[in-house]
Amino acid sequence: MKFIKDDEFILLMEDQYGGKFTTDNLKRLRDVGVQTIVRYPFWSDIETSMGIYRWDVIDRAIDLTYEAGMKCLFGVYDKPPEYFPDEWYLKTPEGENYTGKYQERLLSPWQPDGWNYHLDFIERFCHRASDDDNVMCFRATTHGAESMYPHDLRFPYRLDGDYIETMLRVLLEEQGIFYNAHASHELWTCFHHSFDHQGRAGTEHAEMLYRAMWNEFPDAKHYCISYTQFKRGVQGEVENLADMKRLGLLMFAAAEYAEGLPVNTGKAIAQGFRGLVCGPIMNWSKHHKMEDWMYDAFRDSITRWRTARNV
Repeated sequence: MKFIKDDEFILLMEDQYGGKFTTDNLKRLRDVGVQTIVRYPFWSDIETSMGIYRWDVIDRAIDLTYEAGMKCLFGVYDKPPEYFPDEWYLKTPEGENYTGKYQERLLSPWQPDGWNYHLDFIERFCHRASDDDNVMCFRATTHGAESMYPHDLRFPYRLDGDYIETMLRVLLEEQGIFYNAHASHELWTCFHHSFDHQGRAGTEHAEMLYRAMWNEFPDAKHYCISYTQFKRGVQGEVENLADMKRLGLLMFAAAEYAEGLPVNTGKAIAQGFRGLVCGPIMNWSKHHKMEDWMYDAFRDSITRWRTARNV
């Protein structure tokens, strides 16, 4: 069983801050060959008070996807609730509440009660949403899963061996939930090495996690998303490419919105990427609703991928 199909080369991406796809948008994208949409739900939208869940938020997203004939890949989760006990959240070295660049508080893996609650939510989400044929979940903490820990959180012990060991342990715990939730055993990470050049964020230890995942889940397929691969002025793309080739990762590179598809499709094919991820109306895009030329860009890119890969 495969969730990502052999003829599938572009993942559609929708975030919580940008434009939203209508059913007609999704149907038109499905007609040109897009099969899967990636969504990042807010935990705070689902568990509105402690122990009270509004699963209709997820049910509506799934129904919209089904209506368009597409599959859904949920990144679990973004934006945890802020009503938990204060000691559950990460602190700065000065003991202040950490909020980070996205102004959200994060649960601490060094606080067992809070971390176990975090794992329980992930497991509940997967149990509620996962469908072997149409819906799969993957790890999206911390900050879209782009770093192993918050890249702007200054831990005085961040390079300590115990710290690295703790992060590897809790990341494997999370991956174990996703592994057991879906029969295809496809696991996802979203680390990219641009953070290596901005100050340490754990991505310098990504290979340790990848190898630990292989040991723990030897039959799993390991997919990756590199959100900054073709982003102008961002470093780390060489290291991302080296990881992909050296470790056999199935990596999707960000297309840089719909306008990047014509330029970056050829680059991604030539460099051996598995495909592209594209958010044409995301928060950082200059577009917040679909336009006709975007459908043509998706169609043309998918045609080039299928021709190049003989599928």
